[in-house]
Amino acid sequence: MSVLEAGTPVGGVMDRMMPMTPEPKEGFVLGTKWVLLVDDDDDIREAVIDFIQQAGYRARAVADGAGALELLRTDRPSLVLADFKLGDMDGRELRRRVRDLLGAAAPAFAFLTGAQLSELKDISGTILAKPIDCEHLLGVVAEHCGA
Repeated sequence: MSVLEAGTPVGGVMDRMMPMTPEPKEGFVLGTKWVLLVDDDDDIREAVIDFIQQAGYRARAVADGAGALELLRTDRPSLVLADFKLGDMDGRELRRRVRDLLGAAAPAFAFLTGAQLSELKDISGTILAKPIDCEHLLGVVAEHCGA
């Protein structure tokens, strides 16, 4: 099943990997801004990290909320892309814990999810539906990490 597709409609399902490779930003110099991906699905983690890095952005990935919290004790991403349904906690709980840990220094959050919209009615912020729309993903990353 594909996790990335150009122009994917919300709720669409792919059965093959989309062969889209982003163009690196010309003249783009990476600074201290980077993305932390938190997803317990190995295939999604690998595909999304590869895609973000190929677009010229710095990114790291962990498999669960506990790993994210451990990493955030020493490193500060500009954006956390978190699966809404992690094995050890949901995305809402992870965001709450990150805000408790870092206060005003907490990074921006965007949620990745295959959940139904009815499950997300009380969630604020950016939501990226799985399979993930590549253009939307890069737009969110660029918003927080620079064009």
